[in-house]
Amino acid sequence: MKQCLALLGILSLFIACGPKEAHSAMNTVGDAWNENNPQEFEFDIQEPGKFASHFYLKHNNDYGFRNLFLFTTLTYPDGNSRTDTMEYNIAQPDGKWLGEGWGELKTIKLLYPIALDQTGDYTLSITQGMREENLDGIEQIGLTIEALN
Repeated sequence: MKQCLALLGILSLFIACGPKEAHSAMNTVGDAWNENNPQEFEFDIQEPGKFASHFYLKHNNDYGFRNLFLFTTLTYPDGNSRTDTMEYNIAQPDGKWLGEGWGELKTIKLLYPIALDQTGDYTLSITQGMREENLDGIEQIGLTIEALN
């Protein structure tokens, strides 16, 4: 019994000391992601600190590429914005999907390296940049922000 309580105490310590999620949301893209249909995320940073941000991408076997280009525009609380072009590999050179999942649906976590150094409301707009009017196989895209301190 003492061993179980000690294990439970250690486990709760690891959970309590891990990253704290500041924001998490998933958008459903639909049958195909149109190049003129940006995915929008709004979030609030209430306290200054260090953050890790990631995209979560859910795709299926209808996706016909090894990589994914995203155009991102982050609008800061002070009204300034930053636009970036991001490229992510989502398959190995042999075509095997990266990420996790069963069957044809895979989820991959992609680093979004951005400084969130202001408190207040942010808006992130993500557009697919694959030179395809309608991009098949992308089912959902999400944004997660974790406080590191």
